[in-house]
Amino acid sequence: MKKLLFAPLVFLLFVKLGYCQSVDMATLREKVRHNKNYIIYTNTIDETVKASLNKEFSLNEVGAKVDKSKVGKLQTLQEFKDFYRKAGVKGGDRLAALQYKISYSLKALIRDIPELKKIPKAQFNELLKPPRRVVKTR
Repeated sequence: MKKLLFAPLVFLLFVKLGYCQSVDMATLREKVRHNKNYIIYTNTIDETVKASLNKEFSLNEVGAKVDKSKVGKLQTLQEFKDFYRKAGVKGGDRLAALQYKISYSLKALIRDIPELKKIPKAQFNELLKPPRRVVKTR
């Protein structure tokens, strides 16, 4: 009988302590969009795409020569550079610098906004997508 009396109290404590609180995605999206590390992250991705289009390196070549499971384990800029040199990727140093910058800014973003650890991976990926840009044509 006493256990039944304590159940609502335990539930209220559980909710008050924040274990059951859901993360407000709109607020979180705004926090992410205004974070300096997110801005660095999106700018670096844009820079990577431009560098690929300018043939500074070939993403197709990277996909063919690189074991993607090992890329996620790289920590330092030197590790990224050594990895791409060993793979023989043309423009590997430039790609290594860009990927390191992306990796570092993403880790810093998660450090700055700890709520990102609480959301599912699909929602996290959705938050990282840059806002749509409207391009005016003549």
